[in-house]
Amino acid sequence: MRWSLVLRGVSAKCDADLYGTTASFVPQLGKPVLDLLPPPPKRVLDLGCGDGVLSAELLDRGYEVVGIDADERMVEKTRERNVEAFVKRGEAFDFEAKKFDCVFTNAAFHWMTDQPAVVRCVKQALGPNGVFVGECGGHGNIAALREAVRHVLPEEPDLCPWTFPTPIALREMLEIQGFRVLSLDYFDRPVECPDPADWLRTFGNCYFRDRDPEPVVRAFSDVAPDFLPTSPTTGTLMVDYVRLRWHAVL
Repeated sequence: MRWSLVLRGVSAKCDADLYGTTASFVPQLGKPVLDLLPPPPKRVLDLGCGDGVLSAELLDRGYEVVGIDADERMVEKTRERNVEAFVKRGEAFDFEAKKFDCVFTNAAFHWMTDQPAVVRCVKQALGPNGVFVGECGGHGNIAALREAVRHVLPEEPDLCPWTFPTPIALREMLEIQGFRVLSLDYFDRPVECPDPADWLRTFGNCYFRDRDPEPVVRAFSDVAPDFLPTSPTTGTLMVDYVRLRWHAVL
């Protein structure tokens, strides 16, 4: 039996301790992507497993799971969920001669600095007719939130670690490596953000290099309401997420 591969690797670190409390929506919103996988039994490698919530979900569904992530602390949290996990980067990983049935990725591809290299690694990891499914931030993701950060830190474009591909760019990456794209959806998915400071502390370590984070967080919190959209029903601030979700097969 070949293995399945789940991708969520990162090139810049989140705060692993905050992630489980302030970013619990990430794996919850990623569950529909799990449904794109073929049914178990399959062996699944979670690349960019984060804190292992979806890895454990796959175990519960009957898959055998291995996780990888670039963040050592995230890998430790995944292991605490009884999932085998390793520290590896999405742009440069291999498992020698072992082949996988499927690749799954959620909310991680946009953290990877060389996305064509990631797709090449996925292809090399998959056996014939291997399946690659996933979701990431798409072009325009968190544009309003980044504009708020830029108001505080004019150098934000140079500090930003994320690449949010267009649907055309992602399709080309996949097809160049021999994938047939069965579906590719590009859609808005705003998420309520009661405390923008928590979002920045969790995901925005890239903005705190060589500086005390708290003055940045306070200044960002002050200006965020001027930039972020609000829920039409509750008036709560929203993060302007834009997503790309795909299903491809070799």
